[in-house]
Amino acid sequence: MSKTYGTVNYLSSFGFTEPWRKQCIQEINWQKGGRGYDLMSGMGETWGIIQQQKALHLIGLDISPEMNARARTKIKEHPHWNIHIGISNF
Repeated sequence: MSKTYGTVNYLSSFGFTEPWRKQCIQEINWQKGGRGYDLMSGMGETWGIIQQQKALHLIGLDISPEMNARARTKIKEHPHWNIHIGISNF
């Protein structure tokens, strides 16, 4: 599923997923230097928007090793992001 997740997610939401995520993230009262958790973080789709809000330490948790691998690729592309990934079945 991880190989087609982004495309299927976009198509099944008629493109509303990205604006909805951005709106939700902008509603959060982020504390500079604080800590945030992204549960079911998937491929880290929200991390760019979160990092634009405030400098904070973000912990992404997902059950899927494949999705975490894709998220790690995103972190390597943005080494200045303070993000750590964990595998959890919460």
